[in-house]
Amino acid sequence: MGIIIGGSKNGLTIKEANHLQVVSMAINNSCNLKCKHCYLQSTQKQNPVLREDEWMSLAESLFTYSAPSTIAFVGKEPLLNYQSANLVSNIIKLRNTIQRSTHNRTSIGLLTNGMSLLQFSDILLANPPDYIDISVDGLPTEHDFLRGKGTFSKLKPNLRWATENFPGPLWLTPTLNGNNIDSFLDMIHYYNYHFKIRRFAFGFYIPRNNRNDDLSILPGQIEKLVNGDLYKLAELPIYEPIEILFDLYPNHPDSLRSFIDSGWAYSSGGIESSVYDFSNGVSMKIHATKVAVGLRYSVRITPEGHWLAAEDAIRMNEYKKLTVANVRDFHYDATELYETGLNSARFYKLCRKNKSKLQKTPVLKE
Repeated sequence: MGIIIGGSKNGLTIKEANHLQVVSMAINNSCNLKCKHCYLQSTQKQNPVLREDEWMSLAESLFTYSAPSTIAFVGKEPLLNYQSANLVSNIIKLRNTIQRSTHNRTSIGLLTNGMSLLQFSDILLANPPDYIDISVDGLPTEHDFLRGKGTFSKLKPNLRWATENFPGPLWLTPTLNGNNIDSFLDMIHYYNYHFKIRRFAFGFYIPRNNRNDDLSILPGQIEKLVNGDLYKLAELPIYEPIEILFDLYPNHPDSLRSFIDSGWAYSSGGIESSVYDFSNGVSMKIHATKVAVGLRYSVRITPEGHWLAAEDAIRMNEYKKLTVANVRDFHYDATELYETGLNSARFYKLCRKNKSKLQKTPVLKE
């Protein structure tokens, strides 16, 4: 959940430049798991979802005119069935046709729970995404607690296949929460040793409407992470070089503030990255965003075609209220959709809201 705004993996970072950089496409409303911490759960009746030809028209406009740095397929589960897996593959083929040069080519990523990687291995290898994110949430028992008993045992062969066969970067993307944050170091060591995982991108659980408060991170747990565990990364025994990424945003102010107070992240600037290379082969990047990025740098497109600010992606029950446009109403023209977003009341409200949060964030004294 912490990386829904995305883009800082695979060598990419959101930068303060006035063009669309990250597009996350939620291509369906179904999943093969029922995770306790999933934000894509709605009690509201949804509009008809986009057909494949509509997704293709929108993708063609994005690749031709907007050329964002990254397009990420986020599901609910993009590898749910052959229809969604083929849609991902066809959009990748379209990108390869429109953007023949690899220079400034839009990077395409896939965020999946990993349960169907083997089932769709032929499709993934025929037209591979540039990177895959697998949402594994802790050690096996912690993963099963969040995603269902026996889930990890079903994931294992898929994870093994991905580490041995997928040609691009493979990231594990744990959502740190009150159940697994204390296992941060053990988690990295376990997957590095048993599966040769080299890349980890961590986000933070965001409570919603007082639901699942048992997963909320306690202040002492964040303090242990930033003032203890991060320093211990330098002593962590590893078997493959490791990259660790933290994406920090105003939607989880406690983690952003703690990383700044502890000196791991910069207090100045709107979007900053800090990189720490340890002698044992661990490299950690902290990407701290302290300004609104939604609609200007990053958008979410829902299965129904809503064009949303990235910050609003976790508020599924409010999509109809928060949307600034529907792609159908603009004939799938990404340029017009982008301009409409920048001129919307929602964009200016997000800018004011995040400016206020930034002002409340303590500044480190020299």
